[in-house]
Amino acid sequence: MNKISYLTDLQTYIKSSIYFLILWIMSTMTMQAQAPELFEIEVKKYVESTLNDVQKVHEWKVKNTKPLIKLDPTENADMMAMYESELRTQYIQNNMQAYMNAYFGENYASPLSTISVCDNGGFEQNFTHYQGFSGVFDSGSITCTPLSGGQPTVFIQRPLPSFREFEIVTQGIDPITGIQRVKFGNKALKINDPYNHSSGFVCRGDFGVNKVIKTFTVTPENKDFTVWYSVALENPTGHINTQPFISIKCDLAPTYDLCYDADFLECEDIYNQALCFFTNTMVEMDVLDWTCHRIKIPNSEIGNIATLEIMVADCGEGAHNGYAYIDGICEECTGSALGSISLPTGGLNSQGSIQYYSCEGGKVSICGTYNLPTVCGDWQLHTLAIPGYVINNLTIDTLNGTYCFDFPLSSFGNQNCIDIFAEIVFINGQTLMPPQLSNSINICKDKIGKYDIEAVVSECDPNDTPSFLSDDYYYVTLFIDDADFNGWTVQRQLLDPYQGESGLYTMTSGAGTQTIILGPFLIQEGCWDLIVNFNNCVLTEKICPPPFCSGCDAFDDILIGNVNCNPGPPDSWTFDIFVPGTGSFSYNGMTKLKGITNTIFVSSIQQSCLPITLANDFPNCIKELIICPPIPCSVNDCDMEVYPGKISCYITPMGTEFNVKLQTINSNLCYQIGGGPVQNVPLTGEIGNFIGGVEIRVFPCGNPLCFKMIYLPKPDCKNPNLEMSQGRISSSNNIVNLKIVPNPLISEYLTIKSDNIIENEIQFHIYNYSGKLIHSGFYSGLEQTIPFSHNNGFYILKYREKSGKSKYFKFVKCN
Repeated sequence: MNKISYLTDLQTYIKSSIYFLILWIMSTMTMQAQAPELFEIEVKKYVESTLNDVQKVHEWKVKNTKPLIKLDPTENADMMAMYESELRTQYIQNNMQAYMNAYFGENYASPLSTISVCDNGGFEQNFTHYQGFSGVFDSGSITCTPLSGGQPTVFIQRPLPSFREFEIVTQGIDPITGIQRVKFGNKALKINDPYNHSSGFVCRGDFGVNKVIKTFTVTPENKDFTVWYSVALENPTGHINTQPFISIKCDLAPTYDLCYDADFLECEDIYNQALCFFTNTMVEMDVLDWTCHRIKIPNSEIGNIATLEIMVADCGEGAHNGYAYIDGICEECTGSALGSISLPTGGLNSQGSIQYYSCEGGKVSICGTYNLPTVCGDWQLHTLAIPGYVINNLTIDTLNGTYCFDFPLSSFGNQNCIDIFAEIVFINGQTLMPPQLSNSINICKDKIGKYDIEAVVSECDPNDTPSFLSDDYYYVTLFIDDADFNGWTVQRQLLDPYQGESGLYTMTSGAGTQTIILGPFLIQEGCWDLIVNFNNCVLTEKICPPPFCSGCDAFDDILIGNVNCNPGPPDSWTFDIFVPGTGSFSYNGMTKLKGITNTIFVSSIQQSCLPITLANDFPNCIKELIICPPIPCSVNDCDMEVYPGKISCYITPMGTEFNVKLQTINSNLCYQIGGGPVQNVPLTGEIGNFIGGVEIRVFPCGNPLCFKMIYLPKPDCKNPNLEMSQGRISSSNNIVNLKIVPNPLISEYLTIKSDNIIENEIQFHIYNYSGKLIHSGFYSGLEQTIPFSHNNGFYILKYREKSGKSKYFKFVKCN
């Protein structure tokens, strides 16, 4: 550096100091001062006494004279003016409280303020609870610690608003960058300006650095908060540690300080500062569109006072500028220019999911979302982690910007509930983005559980027809453990479906832990798989019907299946019949052997079902059945699946009638009863009303040669498991309601109570939320107390009514 350039920098520094001093004096005149005259007397005493100390003056000159440069005597006055300005700054820094009391009095906000950081994050009410400070600096942009003459910059409080330093802006476009000035609502804060802080349009920062602070009480709600900002930093070449910079800090969360200068950002482009009366209006700037920065204050600081500080600086060498817009404090981070990542909150509108229940148990399955940076460059995901914890099975969908992982029970350690957050790093070539943090969520290990089902098959009901097997039916009572309310569907998969059909259909769906009754099912259909689909979990249980129960028992265990179509024309069909035992039996008058599979050939597929008669000589027994044919196999475009589903009984003036809900994936279906009129199957799938057993032909409305025959026997509407129009029929003598009192349980004993006296003992079970059985017993009377020295958490009391229906009661222990 030559002598001329050094003197130029020195003069610029002195002029800017004088200018800053004038602005400071002007600002103090606008506020009520308690005793500024007395404070100025003390400042003057300190400055004069130091300037009279020859040794201190000499040491300062040696320290602040550039190497190998000898000052002319005419430059001594400028040097002394510079020293005097620095001494004044030192005194204010060492006596800041006295300065604030003298010049600001009651206008100075106490650092013990108990306001919230989120109460005015959008600046819609202007500067409520904010303070502004200004200073000068000549280095420190790399660490965002501004220094002046090698000492920390002294910040002087400024009135808010302050011309071109702290201003509230409304919606509109920034004239230089083209970025929206406001992110949320109608107003935002603008810190600093391309033009200097006096009149005119000179684009030079004059060493300026500005900051706003806000003190607030840390609460569980605001300990994890965000700050949205957009920034434009002029990027001069050759400036090291003196660039325009931005800094966002919270004193109680120093780990999450934000700090970078124009040289670090590396998104240079040419912008036109058209109104600037300077050497060149086309300048190189680093511009960042609206970006979210997240701050996480530790739980240990809840109740303490925190200070948020946002600082924007011009150039430390005087000529170049930087400015920023601030908005949206405490808003979510989705869509940030530097990229973002989110964990699900568990709410209805949450992006992603938190699943405590799984097939194997012992984990929390979490899925979240992320967004790539939109700032310059081709960014890709580099790493994703949950800081401080071990996770398993991390999967990332880069196409849709989603990720999932398992948080194992072991990662909780000795804690029941913990806060976790995600950290993501993006990369562009060899350049790594600073880590972006997600919101924090609270997860608890006592909520972890295991999906479970239990199915109980009822006994056979002969339906009041002693010799007719095809209407023998049964029910399945299904207990579903879904305490996390993730939702489920129940499907039925026939193990011996008709040829051309999958045999799979959905019976019902729901959410939460429930006991439901499925059916009625015809015993003639044989065994099937009960499939319960949870979220990423499928549980299956094989259901086999009870033996037939109509009349004599010679044919109670017969099996009918393997119904197949043989292509024609005309299409014929076959089915198998197996009667266990030895000897023979009669099929429609023809002798067949027991103990082997007998294949029956039927000449053609008719639009009706086939009645058959089975006879046994000893003991004398005659049974009747109806077997329906398969779908024709020689008809074009005959891809149809339809099954009888839920049956409902209705009381009408004509007596008891019933409807059936057809389960199908096909649309535009028609049906016909015998030679009656063709009718459309409604969107609900429910058809009827029927008064007795009925054969139904179902077919695509435009293709009547493609059909399926369904036989529905008249249901036993007196059965309490069938729904009636006025509600489900049940016997009050079978109703049992057990509960745990008190709930929550706060002692080592629990009391079971019932609504009425239970004379005959009923068995009960208690499960924890992981599905583990921890206690079983028998209950009778009105009240029963038992020891319960188990851990705090959620539990389920499960018991069975006299009718066989399972019920449950959820309770919690928290002593």
